[in-house]
Amino acid sequence: MKWIVRLLIGLVALVALVFGAGAIFLATIDPNDYKDLIAKKVHEATGRTLTIDGDIELSFFPWLGLELGQARLSNTPGFGEDPFARVDEVQVRVALLPLLSREVEADTVTLQGLRLNLSRSEEGVTNWHDLVSQEAAEEAGQPEKPASDESAAGLAVAVGGINIQNAALHWQDAQTGNALVVSPFNLETGALKPGEPFELNMDVAVDNQNPALHATAQLAGEVTVEPRQQRYRFEGMTLVVDAQGESLPGGRLGGELHTTAVADLQAQTLSVSTLKVQAMELALMGQFEVSQLLDAPQMNGSLEAAPFSPRQLLEQLGMQGTIPEDPKALERASLALQFRASGEAVEISSLKATVDDSTLTGKANIQSLEKPRIRFSLALDQMNLDSYLPPPAEEAPQNGPGAPTGGAKQDPPEDDLGVPVEALRELDLAGDVKAGQLQVANLQLSNVIAELRAKAGVVTVKPLRTVLYGGGIDSGLTMDVRGPVPAVSMTAELKAVQMGPLTAALQQGKGYLDGTGNVSLNLQTRGTGVADLQGFSMANSI
Repeated sequence: MKWIVRLLIGLVALVALVFGAGAIFLATIDPNDYKDLIAKKVHEATGRTLTIDGDIELSFFPWLGLELGQARLSNTPGFGEDPFARVDEVQVRVALLPLLSREVEADTVTLQGLRLNLSRSEEGVTNWHDLVSQEAAEEAGQPEKPASDESAAGLAVAVGGINIQNAALHWQDAQTGNALVVSPFNLETGALKPGEPFELNMDVAVDNQNPALHATAQLAGEVTVEPRQQRYRFEGMTLVVDAQGESLPGGRLGGELHTTAVADLQAQTLSVSTLKVQAMELALMGQFEVSQLLDAPQMNGSLEAAPFSPRQLLEQLGMQGTIPEDPKALERASLALQFRASGEAVEISSLKATVDDSTLTGKANIQSLEKPRIRFSLALDQMNLDSYLPPPAEEAPQNGPGAPTGGAKQDPPEDDLGVPVEALRELDLAGDVKAGQLQVANLQLSNVIAELRAKAGVVTVKPLRTVLYGGGIDSGLTMDVRGPVPAVSMTAELKAVQMGPLTAALQQGKGYLDGTGNVSLNLQTRGTGVADLQGFSMANSI
């Protein structure tokens, strides 16, 4: 038993010696005496000047720690006199005794008043390129470390938290002439321990110069990190954003996002079980799963928009000119869809949208987002399209103030047909649309069937069929934009149509014909405007 007693006495003596040496070290050595030496080493390594205005304080027991007061690092030559970085206070402390058991227990890491001035010159050179280049060169000269470090495998790390207060970032880009300021940036977390949840709170303000924009954001929630399993959980995350600027619709835009998500990097999965977005009149809810997250992400999920008022939304977006004249139009709408996405492909397997008393259902598929290949099938129960027309444009007064003077030269009316030739040449589209009841230009249509095709500059709507006033119409339209001048051809055949109701609808209640009519129409023309239509030919029979 004596050897056990002697061993214990030896250990106590060793610990006492270590603590005694630490106490003597702190009592006899002032770290502030080494400021010049530290600055010299930094200059040798980076070429920058480190200035330490505040005090340096070291602690040994029970915390092995460092506290640094005000300090600043100079900018790279050619980027002005403002320092590249400065800080008001840094505090890092690690409990000493747990280190003997291969456990790192750090106190809250505190960073106060960090300021970063980042810039890019007109030549595209940044004011941190020298630091990155030196760091990369040093890493290139070091042997590659193994993926698993046995010395760190059994090391347990816990941090009391992170507290970053009143940080700021200034970005100046001479190439674009833009400037960005992020200030303040505040971040506070609870205790960080692998596998255990911690609270996260962050708030930030951003000011952009061009376009002029001011935005604030607050993020809060609970985070769990499992570094060995590469698993991360975000519970009850809430992001609130408020932005103001002339480039925004209505000058201001705000919104909230709420989500719960789990990311597993080993399994390459991301699960977002709750997603809620509130912005202006819109309230979106959804969920989705992502597989092969790092290699080839594949997403599968659903999205739903709660009932909202499109009319109020357009008003908030400053688009009053597009609001229908009918006060009952665009009063309510909703949306629900299920989707799947992988690479550049997006598939909407189920779609249901409602606008007022109309319901649209269907599906769609989009391949290659760069040059979209679109396939769709849609069905509409009923809709009065006339009620969604915007109010007519106000005409200039013919007499009195504001009327054009006799001597003033008037611009001729615009004659361009507005055919988007370039867009149509790239369009790859195929689909069908069905509608139960439609009102268009005061015409009452039913059982509408239309098939649309667009490929290599040729656009067709054929067949286009509908039941019309006791009879029917079978028509087709083709537009060819492969050449410099668009060419259009149209065929239509009306069978057993009651001409009285038809002409009354077209003439706003004044019908000039009666009886049942059969009409055949064949039209071909080409041109970019009404005035220069060429090769106009039409054949019809009644």
